Amino acid sequence: MKTYDKNKPLISIHIPKTGGSGFREILENWFAADLYFHYFDEKNNRMPEKHHLRPGICIHGHFNRGRNFGIKHYYPEADQFITFLRDPFEIVVSRYFFEKKRETVSRSFRGGKPLNLTSDIDRYLDEELRKKDYHPNILDYMPVEITLDNYKQVIDEYFIYIGIVEDFQCSLDKLAAKLKFPAFAVELLNKSERFVDFSLEYRERFRETHPCEYAIYNYVSENYKKW
Repeated sequence: MKTYDKNKPLISIHIPKTGGSGFREILENWFAADLYFHYFDEKNNRMPEKHHLRPGICIHGHFNRGRNFGIKHYYPEADQFITFLRDPFEIVVSRYFFEKKRETVSRSFRGGKPLNLTSDIDRYLDEELRKKDYHPNILDYMPVEITLDNYKQVIDEYFIYIGIVEDFQCSLDKLAAKLKFPAFAVELLNKSERFVDFSLEYRERFRETHPCEYAIYNYVSENYKKW
């Protein structure tokens, strides 16, 4: 993987439902006024602000190339990245419960419109599995197009570090060492209560129909302690 160059900007890719809210507090401690954010305003249907790249800054957020606010759309010259991953199916399930919770306080929007997700999680998962552009898709957040043929090369050439949510504290400690920042204890925020069960068949179906996402996740899971 890459060695962190503090004289270059750093892009922190926040894949939805991978601990980005808790990690944000760590980044604020590390970068202070040099930390900027990149998030689409779903309620007002407003694109993220573009920041001027300069040495030493960090830009953290949802870089979704599938929705035209990915890294190549904003910062094609950026060349060092960090992120955290999670079991891809768990990301989809967690996103469902997160948005259902936000619906209760009228905060669940996408593209300026209320999401109004179905209350039947099995129906939701079945619909998502049929989509080519299901959300959130790990591949959409990568700095370049990533496939089963090039995923190891992309990870090794573009990333300083990738951790996993399932071992968040260890991953954070490894990242702190690579960036030469102090390590902090972190609490995962925005946890969503799972108020209904889903059919287990969907987990296996998802794994079978999304081999690239699982290849990436498995590669990171096997190596995050070594990097």
